[in-house]
Amino acid sequence: MDLEHPSIYYIHTHTGDRIAIISHGSLLCCGSFEFLKHRFGQGHRLTLVTESQLSEGCEAVERVTAFLEEHVSAVKCVEVRGQDLHYLLPLSGARPSVLTQLFRELEGAKQQLGVASYGLTACSMEEVTACNHSLNDCTL
Repeated sequence: MDLEHPSIYYIHTHTGDRIAIISHGSLLCCGSFEFLKHRFGQGHRLTLVTESQLSEGCEAVERVTAFLEEHVSAVKCVEVRGQDLHYLLPLSGARPSVLTQLFRELEGAKQQLGVASYGLTACSMEEVTACNHSLNDCTL
């Protein structure tokens, strides 16, 4: 074990219903994945693939962002790359009913927005631990 470059360890039950996070030999946090996700997760990732190449600040990006903000007020564009737009939807504003309405209206506005396809990725354990500063401040 390399003590100069500490690691974060995850210990969980056989069923995975409780997860303990240990760093520098100290227990940082323990709970279900849902608890950890809501306490430390940044949110869901929404990826939209457009019909044309994009650049930051272009009209198409602004139009899509405005559309998303109508549904999730704290939505944040985190990356524009080629034809891909990557957004972070905070967990607090991305309740199932909100997402259902968003995707229903997005499906109807795809052509107008220039969106070819889209997908949503749920918050993962890697994203929970990527927020090391929050974990180090965790109290049990």
